[in-house]
Amino acid sequence: MIKAVIFDLDGPLVAFSLDVKACRTEVINRLTQQGFPRSLFSMKETAFDMLVKAKKYRVTKGIEKQQFVKIEKMVFSIVEGFELEAARTTEMFPGIPETLKALRDMKLKIALCTISGEMATSYLLDRFHLEQF
Repeated sequence: MIKAVIFDLDGPLVAFSLDVKACRTEVINRLTQQGFPRSLFSMKETAFDMLVKAKKYRVTKGIEKQQFVKIEKMVFSIVEGFELEAARTTEMFPGIPETLKALRDMKLKIALCTISGEMATSYLLDRFHLEQF
């Protein structure tokens, strides 16, 4: 018996078109400006993967943890900016409100998961009135 349905926000519910290439380029450029070697990063990696590499590099080079916390915040801020920009142009797929209402009427629990940050997610939930479900 099905008791709940879990949706990923980016894809099943909305057409989220993040400019991944521009985001990764900006993250790499900013990390390089902070003293990390450009060769450490790849455009095929997520910003999170880049942070893992930067953290390992930090340990080997003796960069203070407090300084790295600032770098993490910088990277998250970059990603958040690109996510919010994408959220402003995102469209919800047709029939989503009706589908969610039908699931709610069936007394099913509905949950949402996403890799997107809290600000972009909250913006999309509010913009498309999805929090009611």
